[in-house]
Amino acid sequence: MCGLIKEQFRLNNFTFRHDEPYRFVTPEWKKIPQIVFLMWRVCWVIWHVVWLVLSIDDEGNEKWLIYLTNISYLMLVVQSVVYAIVVIVHTSKGTLHPKNFETKTPWYLQLNWFLTTLSFDTAVVVTILYWTLVYTGRLGPLSMVTHAINSVYVISDIIIYAIPVRIFHVVYVALYALLYAIFSVIYYVCKGTNTKSLPYIYKALDWSNTLPTLGLVAAVIFVAIPLIHLFQFALYTLRTYVHGRCEAERSVAPVSIKENPDPAHTEIEVTTETEMAVQ
Repeated sequence: MCGLIKEQFRLNNFTFRHDEPYRFVTPEWKKIPQIVFLMWRVCWVIWHVVWLVLSIDDEGNEKWLIYLTNISYLMLVVQSVVYAIVVIVHTSKGTLHPKNFETKTPWYLQLNWFLTTLSFDTAVVVTILYWTLVYTGRLGPLSMVTHAINSVYVISDIIIYAIPVRIFHVVYVALYALLYAIFSVIYYVCKGTNTKSLPYIYKALDWSNTLPTLGLVAAVIFVAIPLIHLFQFALYTLRTYVHGRCEAERSVAPVSIKENPDPAHTEIEVTTETEMAVQ
């Protein structure tokens, strides 16, 4: 585990290249059949697309994209679709074995990695910000999906898939948050209003209260996002640790002792799993 952490602090870990590209189209766990993993991906695509359509239809105006919730959920939809497509393509072609991949990570798998990393952090950020700053006591099905189930999806998904997590990738999530903050400033300066005709997107992001809003943005970018990304890395580390232990236990052959009438010649025999099955 220490080796895994030490490997994170290399400059090439800012990139999305990896020596084992097959990990991006297969589950972490060998006991999960590839077809089950594929269906997992497809089911989530259907779920996300349905709720995206309902969200657009519910709000149904040109201001839909000003909200961080909607932008982040749209990105979650794109991530789930891209991931499903690459899994379907490689499963149908039967190119799932490490030998079928070049050592260079294809661009579409790098894109999938970027979207997956970004979607995890932004989903959790949106969930935390909503329940701490926006929630007013009313909660409909759509809000539950976009502010709670979104985090359930990314957390359950990281336990199943084999995509790695790199600490340095947090810079892209921070950049995403910074760009949204800059957009909110420009929107405020241009006299933009939210769907209730109020002069801000979110009350907590009201730039007429410059210092408190600036403090919130700084706290999100420099504190909340790094902590959430470390949480993502911790889940990845735990997943690989448990997987490694399971594989180690599976590779250890059970030992059986054959009794001999002569105690001085008691035999110890290693029995493989195949032999045990035959017996």
